[in-house]
Amino acid sequence: MNRSNQLEALRDDDSTIAESCWKTVKDAMAISGGIGALQTEDRPARVHFVGCSRKEWSFPFERLLEIFPRGVEISLVGLNTLDYPVLPQDGGALTDWDAKVLKPTQVSPGVELGAYAWTYQQFLRSEFFQGDADFVVMFHPGLTQHFFAWYPVMGYLGKRRILTLITTYEMCPVPLEDERGATATFLHTVGLRVVSSCLHNEHRAACAIDELYANGAVFLVHGVFGEFRSSSDRAYMPVRAALREKCAMNFLPQVDCYALQHDEMMTPVQAVASAAEGARRGAAAAGMCEAAVREFVNEAMSTSNFPSEDVELWRSGDALSSPNTTKFDFLAQQLEIESRLPE
Repeated sequence: MNRSNQLEALRDDDSTIAESCWKTVKDAMAISGGIGALQTEDRPARVHFVGCSRKEWSFPFERLLEIFPRGVEISLVGLNTLDYPVLPQDGGALTDWDAKVLKPTQVSPGVELGAYAWTYQQFLRSEFFQGDADFVVMFHPGLTQHFFAWYPVMGYLGKRRILTLITTYEMCPVPLEDERGATATFLHTVGLRVVSSCLHNEHRAACAIDELYANGAVFLVHGVFGEFRSSSDRAYMPVRAALREKCAMNFLPQVDCYALQHDEMMTPVQAVASAAEGARRGAAAAGMCEAAVREFVNEAMSTSNFPSEDVELWRSGDALSSPNTTKFDFLAQQLEIESRLPE
């Protein structure tokens, strides 16, 4: 399967999603008021779409030239970025390399696009990483749900002062303001500088999917302030306290390989165990003694939203409830990007 055929197989012609996502990017950049500052050299802009799935392929990439007239080099990065909807028509088989990487290809004059079915950490370590992005786009990444996986990425983007657009879902019947408030609280607590935020109520209908509004709130992040804690474990308790106080949110992100690789699913009891492991790490990093850590974890799980029967199975110590933290830790170590962060 050649690259042009790969692109044709991947492109999504959903005009509704395309218009919503383009409007989100265009409006956010207009609000920032600093497009020229993103291109200080005579070169195309580097734009990274991070945490991608198949939906990002509906984006009208060519229209980015309205923002970056010198040209644009686009990288789509995400574990599900290259989920091909059809097999090659020529009877050939996709190789493992085909399934993971679509090498940079010119899709129109001035627009080059590559796609990588990796985490962003893996991409930053790859031969295809050509330098820091000028602009990063993250459509509803789930920063609180996948806290342990996203935290080092957000530290990298913040400390490098890479302008980053983050959107959130509106989930009915949860009010948009609650979702927006939780994201704003999270960003502020970890020390990321939000330069602007807005609601996109005016095009809700254009991005409605069942009871979801895809890009309901938009945040532009640029840089850090104060102390950005060195690890997700150290940031856990401050984030949990802030979300609980300001948003009445029970912050219980999971530690498991599924947060980094979608090659295996967790059972409901493993999900409980993964959240408990996250709570244990956060409490230990806060300096609690072993007994206090156990008490904190038990209380956190007792007040969680997990079904009580799953919590009880976790308490019973059933072997099937063990999260795959060994694999998670191995992957996290292999994907560590702290060495790329400036002092």
